[in-house]
Amino acid sequence: MRYDKVRDLTTYVISHKQNDSSVKALRNIVNVAKRKQTPSQRAKTFLEDPFSIHVLLSTLSFEASKHHVQRFQQFMWSQFNKVDDHLGGVEASDRAKLGDLTRQLQIISQNADIHDGNCNVALVTASGIRDAHARFHASVGSPPSASQRGADAIQYVIECMKKQKMWFLNYKSRKDSIMILVYNLVTQQDAANNFQIATDMKRDSTSMNSIAALTMAFLPGTFTAGVLDAGIFSSKDGSSAVQVSRIWWIWVAITVPLTVLVIRTFSAGSVPVPVRGNGSSGLV
Repeated sequence: MRYDKVRDLTTYVISHKQNDSSVKALRNIVNVAKRKQTPSQRAKTFLEDPFSIHVLLSTLSFEASKHHVQRFQQFMWSQFNKVDDHLGGVEASDRAKLGDLTRQLQIISQNADIHDGNCNVALVTASGIRDAHARFHASVGSPPSASQRGADAIQYVIECMKKQKMWFLNYKSRKDSIMILVYNLVTQQDAANNFQIATDMKRDSTSMNSIAALTMAFLPGTFTAGVLDAGIFSSKDGSSAVQVSRIWWIWVAITVPLTVLVIRTFSAGSVPVPVRGNGSSGLV
């Protein structure tokens, strides 16, 4: 708002986005006031309180914000209800679903921060209008009938924005609590999965131990039977003497190198391999 004393002209400059609903509503209110008033009354529309347009626009902007706040609340409560369904066992606690809930809760947090910032800006603007309104009427000595309605209207907007800011802070606190709860659900599910894996590994380990025990029980006998069946040792009927074949060294020459090769191969595969990269070292 700017007042030109030479031309006795008050100019209002309103900056807004295209097709702003609050500005359209303000224009409709001004047009209705023009049609309903006589020419003499029309000239005095904004003379008693030049801040009437400021107050009207602030009130209209606050009313328009309720639509966006309501959409945010609907989205927020829909996600909160999903978390309650997980807690109540109505919906299975799938890891993918819990991960999606985490992302939605992050979106709620961001939207709450945006709305909270808008509340702060609206409070600063409305408080500035209230202070300027009070200084103006105090300087010109306006009667209460000329200033009280505007003062009450802008004070109403300020109090409503304070209450709305309190709600958004409460929503953020509730979101933080639910976020911790979702993290706990994911952690519990991971712990249950790890416990199941450990149980399966224990069962497999028991089976492997049984196989190893059977192997240790039968392997010496199998080895002995294999050596005796190789034809290195023999005896004649009716004689207790054991004869050793002259080609026994062939069996030893083949068996011993193969055994050593297998042991060395197993040992080479079990040695930790150092891994270096990005200035760090480790073992695989």
